[in-house]
Amino acid sequence: MVSLLTCAGVTSSAQATNYPPIHNPDFNVTPVFNFDDGGAPGNRCLGAKTTPTACALYRQNIITHAHAREGVKALRLPSNWLALTAVQQMFVIINFERIDRGYPAFIGPNSVLKADAVKSLKTQTISTNLPDFKVATIRNAPAIGQNYGFGSNVLGVDYVFFYDDGIGGWEQNGNQCPRASSTKCWATRDGLLGYDAATHSGSGVGCTKCQMGIADAPLVNPRVFFIIDAQSAGPPPATTFTWAEERKYLS
Repeated sequence: MVSLLTCAGVTSSAQATNYPPIHNPDFNVTPVFNFDDGGAPGNRCLGAKTTPTACALYRQNIITHAHAREGVKALRLPSNWLALTAVQQMFVIINFERIDRGYPAFIGPNSVLKADAVKSLKTQTISTNLPDFKVATIRNAPAIGQNYGFGSNVLGVDYVFFYDDGIGGWEQNGNQCPRASSTKCWATRDGLLGYDAATHSGSGVGCTKCQMGIADAPLVNPRVFFIIDAQSAGPPPATTFTWAEERKYLS
């Protein structure tokens, strides 16, 4: 399970004292079980008797163990999890990571930002100057975060983003986090939570109007994602899927 990061932009529209500060683990958190389709005994994603539900619950519990280490409540996947596309699942799990830490949910993905994400995924380039989405400027910086990652499954990618992003983690592949004091340590995690310091990008921990664009390449192994979260300078485009409509499936 591996991932890489590219990102640009900083800040937030609602970076305020109402929201708790971001706290990162001192070290990467080793998964209590193996996410991938192989390896550890007892993996519920292995063998002829496994089911999609059992596999999803198995991976959910891995994240729950990491949440417990951090004092974050247990993850409970929505009842329609298996009916969601991989893009929808990525949007939902990132929102869980935000909400469970006291930050507002992103509104939803839209087709405009998705087109930009698809382009970035194909060209492996990033830009804060999106042709069809005018990004808000707050504190003299664009309110946008962009992250690129890959892994064997959505929950595994989420785990890398939030628990294997520090010293010795996947950032180490780019030699961006060789020591705990390196500014790029936890950059993806901070970006998705909305960090707005100059060293890390993101649309803001307190952003209540942010949308997402998520592109994925499902036919490659491992699966690849490019994720944009941003705040529009004007009326936000229509969403293709919303957190509001997903909430009825939450337990």
